[in-house]
Amino acid sequence: MSSANYFKATVKEVLSGDSIVLVGGARPGTIPAEKRLTLSSLIAPKLGKRDGTTKDEPFAWASREFLRKKLIGQTVTFRIDYVVEAIGNKEFGSVFLQTPTGQQENVALSIVQNGWAKVRETGSQQSPYIEELRKAQDAAQQGAAGLWSKDGQALAAAVRPSAAGEGFNAVDFLQKVGKSKPVAGIVEAVLNGSTLRVTLLPDLTPPEPFAREAKWFSEQRALNREVRVVLDGVDKYHNLFGSVMYPEADKPASLAEALVTAGLAKCVEWSLQMMTVGALRLRETERAAKAAKRGIWHSYVPVATGQTKLSDGFVGRVNEVASGDTLIIKDVNAGVERRVQLSRWGPRGRACARARREAAPGPQRAVVSHGVA
Repeated sequence: MSSANYFKATVKEVLSGDSIVLVGGARPGTIPAEKRLTLSSLIAPKLGKRDGTTKDEPFAWASREFLRKKLIGQTVTFRIDYVVEAIGNKEFGSVFLQTPTGQQENVALSIVQNGWAKVRETGSQQSPYIEELRKAQDAAQQGAAGLWSKDGQALAAAVRPSAAGEGFNAVDFLQKVGKSKPVAGIVEAVLNGSTLRVTLLPDLTPPEPFAREAKWFSEQRALNREVRVVLDGVDKYHNLFGSVMYPEADKPASLAEALVTAGLAKCVEWSLQMMTVGALRLRETERAAKAAKRGIWHSYVPVATGQTKLSDGFVGRVNEVASGDTLIIKDVNAGVERRVQLSRWGPRGRACARARREAAPGPQRAVVSHGVA
């Protein structure tokens, strides 16, 4: 690649899978000049309008993301291949990115090789690398790469939902995400020094344990079925809460109760308080699921209280001698403290306890059985 007619610039913005904005160098205290450049002989799928009036073309987001991740903030070498006056003197060019090994990567060629853009065959002017681009496209088609994919799931997910536009409910969104929780996003525009327009990315964190099972459980019983909905209340965000009764053996059955019985849902106290009937039954159903260790309760351990008998014997650590006949012992298995009062306790026992306490004031390990003399 000859250095003639080539320039260096930094990629400021990636508009689509075939268009970028470049900025040149600038003296301190000055704003650098910008240039919008479309890659020669390429046509990438177009993103939908922000107001939601048009949707993305299939794979438009993936195409833009491939180029954005590769180029944003990078210093590249570029040249202008041709200018089309009929569309406002739009400039088309070739862009090269230096690889870690020092080679110059033809960015347009990489896009086509990975299947995120097609070769534009129309027009009297073409990229000087048109033959290489055509060969790369043939290989991408044969390998079903990118937008050439024939995978059903990939095709179904190829178009994002329409942009939120004016229908975006900020209060509802904050409720769903939660206050002070980080959300992944991409800055699409800087409106001024302190105002940004951000596209929020899908949450790619793994679902909670048994989330998929719970979804499948409800789909099997309710999806596309005729159900009865018993409304119980509405929250401050205007979400309706109620019980869904689905058909089972020609009788109505509670979906909430079925989920709780299977250990795929837990009771939420503030929601139970909305119910006029059925709350007590749901609580009892949850206790049964916990006892049987079903679903989300598979490793459930009952919370110990001062009145709860953990077992006839347990290994513990004496944390405190509260009195002559009372010890505070931490169960090393359950991880909870127990107040143990020794039974059949007499003067001789109290004297022995006092002697043991004075001899060993620090925490001690012990095996304790209720009813020890």
